[in-house]
Amino acid sequence: MRTRTVLLPLAAILAFGLLPVTAQVKPGQEPAASENAGEKKGGGDLGMRSAIGEIEVTEEVARAGKVVPADPAALRRLFPESLGGLARRSVNGGVQWLGPAGITRMQMAYANEAGTRTLKVEIFDRGGFQQPLGGEMEIPPIGSTRREGVQIVEGLEVGGFPALARHVRPGLPAMLHIALTSRMRLTFTSNLPIQDLVGAVAGLELDQIAALAPDAR
Repeated sequence: MRTRTVLLPLAAILAFGLLPVTAQVKPGQEPAASENAGEKKGGGDLGMRSAIGEIEVTEEVARAGKVVPADPAALRRLFPESLGGLARRSVNGGVQWLGPAGITRMQMAYANEAGTRTLKVEIFDRGGFQQPLGGEMEIPPIGSTRREGVQIVEGLEVGGFPALARHVRPGLPAMLHIALTSRMRLTFTSNLPIQDLVGAVAGLELDQIAALAPDAR
């Protein structure tokens, strides 16, 4: 199979921490207008054009290009303006194109007026890529509890979906990581008590969010 010249190795591009949180468009497309204009404390990048260079279009990348990544605008609409009693302050990210294939990465930040209570949402959809990428954590068995140092690690079911919870005690950062589908993960980090964080997340339209990244059939 003929491939383009490699300017950036695929393995490096797919490393979750190496991708900037900016939206991208396919070559030849015009960037869409951002829905996020006027968002408090930090506008969104949902329509920003940002090149990451060429990659080797292998069979894996070409196959992944047949899957449509989750729509950032639809995701934004499914997350409320207030979550866990905190107001949404910013929305960033979108679809990042790796040659013909796209993955979706977004972040949303919630906080109270004083900034003393915060909640960060990270959305990751690996689209048509089959192998797990960075940003995906192993979910422990539901109902299990173990300690890792001072942390409590639990396997939960949140809104019908398997989840991993890590927390210490109220007032310290807690993390909730949910596997919605084989493609999509949601990670919530907050200094809300873990039971309040779980309750807030359980109130989301998780079924509708999962429908934007269906499992391969």
